[in-house]
Amino acid sequence: MLIQKYLKKEYDKKASEICSLTGNYNILEKRIEKLASKGNPWYYNAVELKGFLFAKQKNKEKQIEIFNILSKDNKAPEGVRTRANDMLAILGEEPQK
Repeated sequence: MLIQKYLKKEYDKKASEICSLTGNYNILEKRIEKLASKGNPWYYNAVELKGFLFAKQKNKEKQIEIFNILSKDNKAPEGVRTRANDMLAILGEEPQK
């Protein structure tokens, strides 16, 4: 439980850092969306950033959707899948298979 509290604090901090770059969620979401297309070398990182953006917006449903996509994608880098699974645990969700 202590680890989950620490991870949640770190992820909240990361989401705040990301959002403070523009201060406007819509602008940031549009910028990320350009990178979040399959085939783009930044795809997995951009999708992960979308998840953090939804965290900052307190949109739990979208967070779960995004982090489930990442956690079950075997082509995603291991670190991205691990963070997605961590976020799902923080949100009280089991990764979908």
